[in-house]
Amino acid sequence: MKGQLADQLQPAEETLEAEKASFLKQPKAVWATAIAAVFAFMGIGLVDPILPAIAKNLQASPSQVSLLFTSYFLVTAVAMLVTGFVSSRIGGKKTLMIGLALIVVFASLSGLSGSVGELVGFRAGWDLATLSSWPPRLP
Repeated sequence: MKGQLADQLQPAEETLEAEKASFLKQPKAVWATAIAAVFAFMGIGLVDPILPAIAKNLQASPSQVSLLFTSYFLVTAVAMLVTGFVSSRIGGKKTLMIGLALIVVFASLSGLSGSVGELVGFRAGWDLATLSSWPPRLP
């Protein structure tokens, strides 16, 4: 009985060792998704340290500038529901080009905004464009 259990465990151990050896040998889609996730979290982390400066320059309260986070998460939640659908209907290249054009427009408008309300709105558009420019489809 003990010998049978050892025989059953050996293939599992070999499989585990093979998986450990192939950790870095992932498909390109896995690496693209991992890198995109890192960039998304970096984008969130870059906003936090500059919130006091934004509040000071736009004469806004801390709760008003925290809307930058709220709008980001709200737009992300809504956009995740529709970007894959849109991308599959009009194609990945068109979605990417439209998204990149919108990023330029909304980033420029964000830089020119004079109030925290404008900044939150333009930043929400920027986030929507960012999500639409990376279609969540695998080849």
